[in-house]
Amino acid sequence: MHLHFAHTRQPAGHRGLLLLVVLFMFFMVILFLCAPASVGNVPPDGLGLILRAETDGLRIIAVACESPAEKAGLLPGDLLTQAGDIALSTADGLKSAVKDAEKHGIITLTYERNLAFRSTCIDLSGH
Repeated sequence: MHLHFAHTRQPAGHRGLLLLVVLFMFFMVILFLCAPASVGNVPPDGLGLILRAETDGLRIIAVACESPAEKAGLLPGDLLTQAGDIALSTADGLKSAVKDAEKHGIITLTYERNLAFRSTCIDLSGH
């Protein structure tokens, strides 16, 4: 007796679909962060930062490529604590400080990295 089984094509499993979705999201994040600032992909703070509020400041989650923040040397993981003389606790506080500093064309940010406090100046003239 000879049995013959027809070859049927099996639909792609959920793992394959999940992998495609994860890869798509990964590439979208990379495109968002690394597109030139002139394309308009700098986050709305004008500095090129994606932030998360914490009890003692604003944690930098991501820095857009070619943004004023990247040019000033800020990195993901840095904790912004001050803008000028203003202690930072919300992203709105940073936006307000940036708006106030625009008339001078520069803003000084104090941040913590590796348990050391540092300062950097960001040129707002191109923003």
